[in-house]
Amino acid sequence: MSTFKNFARTVVAHPAAIRSPRSIAELAQVLEQAADLEQPVRTVGAGHSFTPLADTEGILLNLDGFQGIEEVDALTHEVTFRAGTRLWQIPALLKPFNLA
Repeated sequence: MSTFKNFARTVVAHPAAIRSPRSIAELAQVLEQAADLEQPVRTVGAGHSFTPLADTEGILLNLDGFQGIEEVDALTHEVTFRAGTRLWQIPALLKPFNLA
């Protein structure tokens, strides 16, 4: 059994598994397996929440493998980030596009 603790160690969860997919195909596989086993899926970010958002006995999904920019629209200057991107990463990611 896996263990997850939030940043402050005020929430401790014992998910059946912690998965960290690095591609869309891996993510789809994790979700299909969870559905087959009828296990709930919860996502976790940096673990800073003081509420039990990541507390699950099912599958805990870590999206750190999905960081970075997905798309930049040069006309509107709209940027789509992948779900695992941390806020502190954004300025460096935007700099090559003169958007930082």
